[in-house]
Amino acid sequence: MNNLTKSLKQIRNYTLANDELRKSHHFLFNAPFKNSQGKADIIMMGLNPGETSDDWFYEGETPTENSNEFDFHHYSKNSPSSKRWESITNYFLGDISENIFLSEFFFWSSPQVGEKKGKEKFSERFGYKFIDCPHLDYCRERNKELIRFHKPKLILATGVSYAELFIKLYNMSVINILKGKRMRIIIHADFMNTPFLFIPHPSSAHISKSEKKEILNYLLNL
Repeated sequence: MNNLTKSLKQIRNYTLANDELRKSHHFLFNAPFKNSQGKADIIMMGLNPGETSDDWFYEGETPTENSNEFDFHHYSKNSPSSKRWESITNYFLGDISENIFLSEFFFWSSPQVGEKKGKEKFSERFGYKFIDCPHLDYCRERNKELIRFHKPKLILATGVSYAELFIKLYNMSVINILKGKRMRIIIHADFMNTPFLFIPHPSSAHISKSEKKEILNYLLNL
């Protein structure tokens, strides 16, 4: 039994112990991207797993999961959001490595993170806003176990607007910041002697094609 098997069991038990987390369709931790196996060269980190009506096939008493031990996608159709995330990962990391694993800053799924009026809010499901989430420390400790196990060459996270929150929470040191026309397009930090890069979510309307290429070149030259 490796440390990540223990971590997964802990996450399952932690989910059962927190009623609001059981409202999610699934959690994501140590999920291999495509045919990745063994240990990751790169870990791709999201804010939390997306969730759509296309995903929601599981009706058990507890959330299902997307992990190295079980992936619910094998039993459901591939939703547009899943295809979009696959396309994003392929674009930025496909030429760098074929061994990529996925994780999240918050493991449990929801339709969105923000608080946009007229849509289901993160706080409506869980009872708190994302930035006030009481489970981020717990997820950090499991992610540290993930990183110690894989010893990746790179960790790539989407969401520069939340970078300061996680740089502080994970006690990272900032190495470089690259600014685009309207926003920061790369925040390069170090975590556990591993490059940890924050980039805008590529579906954002605030990032141009040329800036996406600039990010890609930065990654290729890292």
